[in-house]
Amino acid sequence: MAMRRASGLVGSPRVRAFAAGVLGFLAYGTWGWWVNAEFGQMVGVRAGLVQGSYSFLLTFTSTLLVEWLFERMRGYPWPVVSTTALTSLMLFLVAYGVQFAVGTPQVLLTILPGFLIGSCYTAVYVVALAKLSL
Repeated sequence: MAMRRASGLVGSPRVRAFAAGVLGFLAYGTWGWWVNAEFGQMVGVRAGLVQGSYSFLLTFTSTLLVEWLFERMRGYPWPVVSTTALTSLMLFLVAYGVQFAVGTPQVLLTILPGFLIGSCYTAVYVVALAKLSL
């Protein structure tokens, strides 16, 4: 019940996921534009939109997954650790599967930076959820 009361102060899980997705879009979209702008403004804009959109979708859905898992794990020992580990594992498996399916030669090296950043984001987000639920 405390989670529901506290979450009213900062929005619903969907609002939090949407806000996180927008921040991901802005951060990674800007990065995508910046590193590709030297090849022409339209190339940079296209890369930024693609990277930003991908980041929005991934951040939005993974944040909803974290919210959903945390609610279900609260009755078990170590809900923060369990939620973080399960979410990170699922993100790893999806990223690995996609890269493997398209024939990426260095799958682990390709997904490692995103996996590490995503796992850190997940851990911080789950700790924040735990604090909200007190």
